[in-house]
Amino acid sequence: MFGFELGRTTTLLQKMSLASRYDRQASAEATGGGEADVLDNGFFDWLPDETIQHILKFLDVRSMCRAAMSCSLLFQLCYDPMLPRWRNVDLQPYWTQVDTVALKGLEVRCQNLLRLSLSWTGGGQQITEQAFCQFINVCGSQLICLRVACCQFIGNAALKTIADVCKNIEELDLQSCTLDTNNRRSANNALAHLTKVRTLKRLNLYNTPVRDKELAAIICNNPGLQHLNLGSCKGIQDDHTILLKLAQHCKGLLSLDMWRHRGFSSAGLMEIAENCFHLQEIDVGWSSQNFHDVLPVLARNCPDLRKLFLTATRNVTNEAILAMAQHCPNLEQFDVLGSGRISADAIRQLLNRCTKLFFLDVSFCMGLDDQVVQQLRKDFPKVAIKKSFS
Repeated sequence: MFGFELGRTTTLLQKMSLASRYDRQASAEATGGGEADVLDNGFFDWLPDETIQHILKFLDVRSMCRAAMSCSLLFQLCYDPMLPRWRNVDLQPYWTQVDTVALKGLEVRCQNLLRLSLSWTGGGQQITEQAFCQFINVCGSQLICLRVACCQFIGNAALKTIADVCKNIEELDLQSCTLDTNNRRSANNALAHLTKVRTLKRLNLYNTPVRDKELAAIICNNPGLQHLNLGSCKGIQDDHTILLKLAQHCKGLLSLDMWRHRGFSSAGLMEIAENCFHLQEIDVGWSSQNFHDVLPVLARNCPDLRKLFLTATRNVTNEAILAMAQHCPNLEQFDVLGSGRISADAIRQLLNRCTKLFFLDVSFCMGLDDQVVQQLRKDFPKVAIKKSFS
């Protein structure tokens, strides 16, 4: 019985392979080729297309691209629109290899994309802005997540295309996109396109030339914004107004990064502390403001705080440390580098109460000498306590 079934299966496969072979030969002859153009793919020529396509369904992007380069038959089948389309594509690990040709080739398999990462790709004009816009026009209508950090091809046309096509975009990463900063007006016009977006939940504008007017409009138009990174954005002049807009319109804010904002005001941070009660992460490192009165309020009103970076603010007091210890039991990362007014007793109370803490930076804290830090490390071995210098 088994031999009979095996014989039937073998006969069926032979018929299917012959049919596929004749189809390929007919196609080749119609385009001016011959049998030699068809039968140059080794044993794959004797497999039915359906069998090969079934195998190809299990390949990831990298494996599929490699298979496509092996022979003309696999190239044709790998980019067959009948294959399942990808929903999530991350090309960042292959940033040195992705170019305009590769992007064009992926279109047929990416027309139902939900998440796309092109971060770091396109250096040296490997991807043009026109090619990116074409890809988004074809594949971007369903995107909810787009990451294009450090991409040189992101400019006015690219951001306009994103705003026009990606109507459901929730996460947008533009970190370190220069947006042609040699032309300040061009950069401002480019970011102005984002004011049309209404669905953002996570926005990364780290080290971009964003300005106050465009940023304020983006915040007002996206009340569901939960994560905002404005670190090292030197074009922002009025931090207080930006923080006020956030406090008024984005009360569900979960994380805020204002790293290296010298004009960061304590009044602005107070607005956040008194309105954004779900805040979990905040970085105000390397700002020059005095947050002495704000930190206890922040601790009381935001008990879900998990990450608080006060790097080099130099004005953190024992009162603030004790407030964190009392009201923030979920605190996991705490950076008070350069704060010379905190004591060992306050830090010990913080470590005793915040049992989820796994990182603490007390570098350059003059009130904590090396001997005290060594003892704290012994008493709390699960916490990585950093002490760079005395």
